[in-house]
Amino acid sequence: MKLNLRSMSSKEMEINFINLRNGRYEIAYSIKRSGYAENTFVETLFKGAFELDIEFFHLLEEKVKEINKM
Repeated sequence: MKLNLRSMSSKEMEINFINLRNGRYEIAYSIKRSGYAENTFVETLFKGAFELDIEFFHLLEEKVKEINKM
């Protein structure tokens, strides 16, 4: 199972929830911000991933599904 949560503007924010089996999930995220500072175009990217036990994932999964329905 894989759930994706993305911003409306392409590639500004993306979160992927990936089932790793054995009661563990990987959550990979990416947040990008672009703009100008002192007449120079600046793009900042923050991304990473972490694992989460199933005990905490079920509540998070339900909240993400509620967001997807909006």
